[in-house]
Amino acid sequence: MLAEETRTELFRLAFEYRKTKLWQRLFDSQLFGVTLADGEIGYCCVMGMRGEHVALGVYVGQDGMSSWYAMLDRQKYQDDNLSLALAVGQECLQCVFDDEEFCTREQIEEAETFAAALDVTLRGSFRYPHFERYCPAKFPSPIEDEAGADILMRCLRGAIRIAKATKPSTRKTGPSLKPLDLTPVFYPGDSIRILTEVRPNRFALTEGTLPERLPSVVPGPHPLDEFTVVRLKRCERAGVWDCAIFFMTNAKVEESPSCIPATTFVLPQGEKDLLPLFCVGDYDGDPDRIFRDFVDSMLRFNLRPEAIRVHESDLRGQRFFGVLANQLRIPFTTSARMPELNQALEDFENFNIHDDEIQERIGAICRLVNERSFDELLGLDYEAQIMVAALLHAEHPDITPTLLNKVRRLMNYWDLPY
Repeated sequence: MLAEETRTELFRLAFEYRKTKLWQRLFDSQLFGVTLADGEIGYCCVMGMRGEHVALGVYVGQDGMSSWYAMLDRQKYQDDNLSLALAVGQECLQCVFDDEEFCTREQIEEAETFAAALDVTLRGSFRYPHFERYCPAKFPSPIEDEAGADILMRCLRGAIRIAKATKPSTRKTGPSLKPLDLTPVFYPGDSIRILTEVRPNRFALTEGTLPERLPSVVPGPHPLDEFTVVRLKRCERAGVWDCAIFFMTNAKVEESPSCIPATTFVLPQGEKDLLPLFCVGDYDGDPDRIFRDFVDSMLRFNLRPEAIRVHESDLRGQRFFGVLANQLRIPFTTSARMPELNQALEDFENFNIHDDEIQERIGAICRLVNERSFDELLGLDYEAQIMVAALLHAEHPDITPTLLNKVRRLMNYWDLPY
């Protein structure tokens, strides 16, 4: 938990940074560095030129910048949904500015409390600051440690100084009589300006370079036992599969609420409909569990691929489905363009749970669960089990805590993941 004086200073600096509107002058590729307490560099990214996500992001050291390089890779792919994993792989701290509709009640109340204490009037767009830590495959979490707050405060002070130095003026604004020019950077070794605070709010400006990129490392499942491999090889061949590990940023897994749920997606080439092989879980925390669930689903439906293709940006998919392809001794390839699977994922994301027809179907499933006994429901076929399990992530007036408890008990008996 942050000390009150730390929290006050964070908000004071956030309000001061917001007044500079630096994001209206700098692009997110015009990085600058700030020397941190331990000598490491915090690489600062001013976000918001497009008016979508306004924030000051801080990527600490080589680890943080490697995640920035990976996120930059996403721009070269046309398949936005398939390259989403690159965006959820960020490792950074952010001072975020949001409008009311994107904030929690707690965030709004906290910003209003500190604004009143600091005599700041909150008006206009992006007026509510909050402070978040981003970790790979996890939802953003509040910064509650003094070390993280110190990093963000140093970089906010540096950003405020950069705002003064980049603002056109007839007076001396920085190290020279001309406004400071920050060159866009993209690659390791690119030149970057680095600020070092020599005394409170006084900075020395030096030249540095972006660090080398570390190899991307993602977890993968352990190989299957030979008996299971033999069973899979006896399943019916179902063509070439386009596969993905897809992060569902609008859902949560009950046992791991801080993790962004990962789901397996399979689209047979030449088909429009995804196979019902959806297995959800905390991939980075337990890839073996999702792998077991996926293999169990293949055995239930008596299906196996003749070959597998994965998007080249989907590193988790390459590890996950690569193990399967290797054990089945089938071809495994990657591709930079997979438009059919990308469209299928977009259709899945745009599925409107409030559509009248969908709501009617959900209501029918609710009535089924409520009206039938537990023993009767245990005998449902696998497709019906999947429809019942979907109630955990649906919205409908008939979905009550009692009904959800019954669904969870059924899923335990069916051995389905939440």
